[in-house]
Amino acid sequence: MKTLFVAWKDTRSADGWFPVGRLDADVAAERYEFRYLQGALEAANERGFAPFDSFPEFRKEYVSGELFPFFANRVQNSSRPSIREYLHRLDLDRGQGMPFDPIEVLGVSEGRRATDSLEIFPKVERNESRLFAIKFFLHGWRHINQQAAARILRLAPGEDLSVALEVTNPATAAAVQLQTRDRILIGWAPRYLIDDLIKVITSCPIAAKVCRVNLPPAPPSQRVLVLFEGCWPEGYEPMNGQQFRPLVSAPEPVLTQAS
Repeated sequence: MKTLFVAWKDTRSADGWFPVGRLDADVAAERYEFRYLQGALEAANERGFAPFDSFPEFRKEYVSGELFPFFANRVQNSSRPSIREYLHRLDLDRGQGMPFDPIEVLGVSEGRRATDSLEIFPKVERNESRLFAIKFFLHGWRHINQQAAARILRLAPGEDLSVALEVTNPATAAAVQLQTRDRILIGWAPRYLIDDLIKVITSCPIAAKVCRVNLPPAPPSQRVLVLFEGCWPEGYEPMNGQQFRPLVSAPEPVLTQAS
């Protein structure tokens, strides 16, 4: 079972991000479950968030034998001529004719669309050695100076990056910076990882490096793919705060057609 979260942004505010939904997917068993989170109620009460048309009730669990169109429509169709380049940008191209996992694609691409203010991200899982590895696209690099933009174009796959905490970020207050080893700030980790990464950085060894650099005409939001590795502190469970808790645990499912 793999888990993805959906984050919603109130476009009227720089700090209006809320985790609102959770998708649990067992691709092999053809079972997909969607539930809203406590963050959805917070967003509704504080910022006017309304349920998605595909999932109209906050306190229901939705179950399907296929990936819900809400998510499937955020993955490029496998029949498109550009599918190989698309997967290559995400570092998920395993060769001509090889199938891809749409859940994995959504976890890296963030499922972004120009028509809404949503981001999709994976639940960070540790392996048997209590280590984790996550990939994400560098955020905020277009808001830095020209020196940083030029340095990004010279990044090389495998290049080590430095990680630094920022406590005065105008948008999020706390933030996690990514810098080159020659101390040029090139961007930030996604805001949905901030709380957990701060906990990791202050407690365990971590490492970050460039996974891929997608030069123009690739979308600017997919310019630099970063690999972040580390360990979780003993007894710490990531993405387990109040906002991430489902509104329902094991109700009678609402069956839907994923057509």
